[in-house]
Amino acid sequence: MPFLCQINSSALQTTNQENKVTSEILLSGELAYLGQNEPNPFSEYTNIPFYIPEEVKSAQLDFYNDQGQRIKTLNIEERGEGKLAVFTENLSSGIYTYVLTLDQSNTLQNKMIKF
Repeated sequence: MPFLCQINSSALQTTNQENKVTSEILLSGELAYLGQNEPNPFSEYTNIPFYIPEEVKSAQLDFYNDQGQRIKTLNIEERGEGKLAVFTENLSSGIYTYVLTLDQSNTLQNKMIKF
């Protein structure tokens, strides 16, 4: 795979305002979100903040290139607030989309720019 992703469990003490939330959905009374990656644009790595409510059974994060081709899929087992570290040293420059799918039907998405 062209890049490596890692959940940073020690980064769970962030707030929605710090994450610059750009994609959110209300699920069972809780607000799930997928934050804008930081830094953006980036060169070798970036962090993606998220919040997945405890009652969500499945969470999957997909990455797509600018032609809409899926290049990486991750299952996210963690629930609550977290950050995903994405290392992309082997990816070419461009615009990528990342999509969080919760329980196979609710989706949140953002774009990131690699230079």
